[in-house]
Amino acid sequence: MWKAIERLKQGESINLQDLKTNLYCEFGKFTAHDGQSLESYYSRFYKMMNELIKNQCDLTNHQVNVQFLLQLPPEWQRFMTLVKQSQELKTVSYHKLYNILKQHQIEVNEIRAKRIARTANMLALVVQQQPVYHPQSHPTHYTLNSSTRSQQAATRNRGKDNSPRINRGAGYDNQRLGNVAGDRETV
Repeated sequence: MWKAIERLKQGESINLQDLKTNLYCEFGKFTAHDGQSLESYYSRFYKMMNELIKNQCDLTNHQVNVQFLLQLPPEWQRFMTLVKQSQELKTVSYHKLYNILKQHQIEVNEIRAKRIARTANMLALVVQQQPVYHPQSHPTHYTLNSSTRSQQAATRNRGKDNSPRINRGAGYDNQRLGNVAGDRETV
């Protein structure tokens, strides 16, 4: 009975270790979703950090802050750099970093709007593009088939077809053709 209890305890520690490993992996892979707001990003990060703390996963304040800042959406890049330069990442909490970043929300919204407008303008240019030339409907000398080319050559050369002929002799041009059996009869 005691052995069974020991195995159960050992199993619980293995499950706890697996849980910690999964949480550390989740922390390492954490990133912002495309178009995600700062509030939503912070909320997801906050929930993940609560799980890590609840399961006694050890992370330094510096690790947490660096992960929080580096995984922000691209439009936050300039402000993330300012925060990294102005704050001591080893001592400040990511909650304070969030509050500092939140002050720049209007500027980030403008950056997003410009990016969306630029994308929309590029799409508008594509829509307004001139019709594409289709060579199938207008034959050129590249798209004509071989019989048409030889007919044109014959027409150009007063009815004579001067197109190159392929010699199928394959190196036996100077040998005379004949019936071997017939040659024996005359000998």
